[in-house]
Amino acid sequence: MNNNEILSTCYTKSVEAYMGGQGYEGSNSGCYSGDAIKRMREIAKACKIKGVTFSRHTYSGGSSISIKVKLLPGDVRDYDEIAEQIENADFLHICQRHWMSDPAIIRPNCNYLVDNFWKETAERQKELLHHWGVEWYKMMASGNGSSIMHYWQLDQKKNPCFTEQFFDRWNAIGKIVSSHNYDHSNAMVDYFDVNFYEHWYIINKLAA
Repeated sequence: MNNNEILSTCYTKSVEAYMGGQGYEGSNSGCYSGDAIKRMREIAKACKIKGVTFSRHTYSGGSSISIKVKLLPGDVRDYDEIAEQIENADFLHICQRHWMSDPAIIRPNCNYLVDNFWKETAERQKELLHHWGVEWYKMMASGNGSSIMHYWQLDQKKNPCFTEQFFDRWNAIGKIVSSHNYDHSNAMVDYFDVNFYEHWYIINKLAA
């Protein structure tokens, strides 16, 4: 398969082919973060990955790299495509929550005690699940306001609002970043040892 065929197939294969044996996790982890970010930009550009920016921040004792991934046309599914999956008590983790918003209140703000959900009629439960499903979808599809510490925390099964197109690009970028990082941390003893910290952001310019 030549480079043009790879690039027309998917980003992950393009990155793997471009990086070759250097594409596995942590393979370039000894690389200084200042050089690493230059390398990341170089690989992303060579593999024609659109809508991603890298920025580096340094501080006493370490550095971090922020990865901002912009949502592009075709990256977000229509709500109707995934409504059946989302409007589900298990998917929305209702059993693990105490308060949710109530569509019957003009200014909803965590004002519905979820324990009451199981006492509602089937019709009312359906109404609440739809309301909470739409709210979850809007939050995810608008891009997150806070950073995701590692790209793999965005699980495809738990985030069906994003398309295969988006996850292909997301995972390709993840391969690039993770090949320049390592994590020898031990959270149990509050010990952190990484080449650099990662902060991932999803940016939705489409909703602006």
